[in-house]
Amino acid sequence: MKNEAEKKAEEIYMNLQYIEHNVKNLQKQAQIIENQFAEISIAGSSLRELKDVKEGSEILVSVGPGIFANAELKDIKELIVNVGAGVAVKKSIEASKQVIDAQIDELGDLRKKISEEMEKMIDKASILQNELQKIIAESEKTHNTL
Repeated sequence: MKNEAEKKAEEIYMNLQYIEHNVKNLQKQAQIIENQFAEISIAGSSLRELKDVKEGSEILVSVGPGIFANAELKDIKELIVNVGAGVAVKKSIEASKQVIDAQIDELGDLRKKISEEMEKMIDKASILQNELQKIIAESEKTHNTL
């Protein structure tokens, strides 16, 4: 039969495993957000450069990862912007930049929330590890005196 110290140690260990699992999931989410952030930042940079390009200029257009096609720029007054749920609308370059900026802000907020949550979990894990070490030390002291 297990004593109270062993039960408490098992409970702490299970909590540590749970926290470790959650931290790994948050790390995956953080990586996805970083990738999206990089992609959106490139789009924002491209929009800033696009306003200086003249109509009729030849440009390279991405048609997939690492695949580009030569194209001639016909109209830069309006861009087609995906606004979500499979819906695309026409927007000016400036309005498109505002969409990008809003997405960057959202990703920044998400990044901050994930970071704060990870920090809380890591702090909790540290407290639990200290508790577990105390229980182990007390258990060893008890066994050594017997």
